[in-house]
Amino acid sequence: MMMKNQKNKSKRDFFIAPFIFYVITNKKIKNVTINKNIWYNYLEKENLIFMKKKIIIGSAIVLAIIGYILGYFFIRDIIRETKLLDEVDEIDNVLNTENANLDEVEEKLERTVSKGEYAMVERAYKNYISDILKNMKNIAQVLNEEQITQSLTVENYKTDGPDFTKTKKYLTSTIQKLEEYKSEYKEFLTQEKAMEYIENDLDKHYIDFYKDEMVGKIEEDTTVEDSIDEVINLLKYSEDVIDFLAENKGKWQIDGENIVFESRELSDEYTKLIDKVINF
Repeated sequence: MMMKNQKNKSKRDFFIAPFIFYVITNKKIKNVTINKNIWYNYLEKENLIFMKKKIIIGSAIVLAIIGYILGYFFIRDIIRETKLLDEVDEIDNVLNTENANLDEVEEKLERTVSKGEYAMVERAYKNYISDILKNMKNIAQVLNEEQITQSLTVENYKTDGPDFTKTKKYLTSTIQKLEEYKSEYKEFLTQEKAMEYIENDLDKHYIDFYKDEMVGKIEEDTTVEDSIDEVINLLKYSEDVIDFLAENKGKWQIDGENIVFESRELSDEYTKLIDKVINF
């Protein structure tokens, strides 16, 4: 009985049903019965190899996905940068043409062609340029006023003389405006002012892109300032003439298209003041 039990136990040890696998050797197929311990060790080894392969393959897939995502965003950023720079070039080209179409410029400044963070960079640049244009429009508006050339005319002498209250007020106000607009213009042409338009909480990449690619190196150009100074000086010379006439009211009169003084001395003084205006 004991022998039978041992036999059965031995049989259970060496025959773990129902695993049978085929081993191909010398073109023959053999049925091989596996000891359960050998089988467990085999499974454990195969499972370990499988897990290692799974981890390697999984890691490769993850890296591939990450690479794809990074590549996508990199290419997307390049496309967005290029699109934005093209937009800036278009604006610059219009502004640098003779008799620039400001309506076309304003239309481009109001739109936004970029997305994401680049849209914020675009808006910063366009707001900056818009404010510069507003400043220059203000300057042009003052310079195009008809009254700026009418202060020293016989007609103005007749209508606003001899006290020239309106003329004095206009000249003082105009000089003040031009001084303010000149100061604003000078401030706009600094990198510090340009950087005020970009959001500080943006990623450094976009801030640097705005600074280096959009604003760039701002070269000092005093052409506009010099032109404004010339007009201001001309207005100040005009002020001197008007002040002279107001201080000497009753000592001059208009005769036809000429001004006549009661003395040669006053006439000579007036002529000197007028010559400064004419020869400026």
